[in-house]
Amino acid sequence: MSHPREVAFLMLFGGGPEGPVGYLTDHRAWRLATAQRIRAAGPAPHRVFVAGPPADPRALSAMWWAFACGGSLRALPDTGAPAARDGMPCAAVFSPEEYDAVMATLPIRPRLVQLLGGPVPAALVARHFAALPGTRLRADFAPVDGALPWTSREVGPTGEAVSPGALGTAVPHVRVRVLDRNGRHQEVGREGELCAAGDALPFDAVRRPGHSAPAWEESALLRSRVSVRRTADGGFELAGPA
Repeated sequence: MSHPREVAFLMLFGGGPEGPVGYLTDHRAWRLATAQRIRAAGPAPHRVFVAGPPADPRALSAMWWAFACGGSLRALPDTGAPAARDGMPCAAVFSPEEYDAVMATLPIRPRLVQLLGGPVPAALVARHFAALPGTRLRADFAPVDGALPWTSREVGPTGEAVSPGALGTAVPHVRVRVLDRNGRHQEVGREGELCAAGDALPFDAVRRPGHSAPAWEESALLRSRVSVRRTADGGFELAGPA
């Protein structure tokens, strides 16, 4: 946990019935998450594009990745702009919802599309490989702040022997658990809520007055509100619709 006088980022999330929740994230978490991105996806190319404003969760994640590798962060060109074909390699970081909205008119030709946020629908995977068959697709599951991943996976074309609800495996420096409603650990194959803690995640949550965490929660335990199962190979998959 950070020292009280150290700088921290405050990432806001809708938070469900108890209202918005702010997640405090220190520089150590960003560094660990960025190092994992470089190990899994490779160094960022010269240009990393984002679709949202420069301070949203995906843009911050893309910024750390790009700057750590000597690249630059770019806003996605307007719809209808000519595709960049100057030979300069690029990548793009989107939420699944952002990518679904821009894929048909994507004005760039990335060598990698990195999705970050919620689960990735199988239909979106199929559309990606139909439109960009030579472009890698990766998915990082970041259910609370949309920026720091809990699990990660390389996504292949639909039809491969992978569950449509697969979320991948836990990233380094993140302890992922499947818990029942009383906070008890669930065995492989048993359904429960995905929860996590670790140095590569926010270190604290700030809630509205009068809305406290359940008694069984550890101070640093984050709740996804997503029902999953742990698979025999150590990964996680959705137990139902997201």
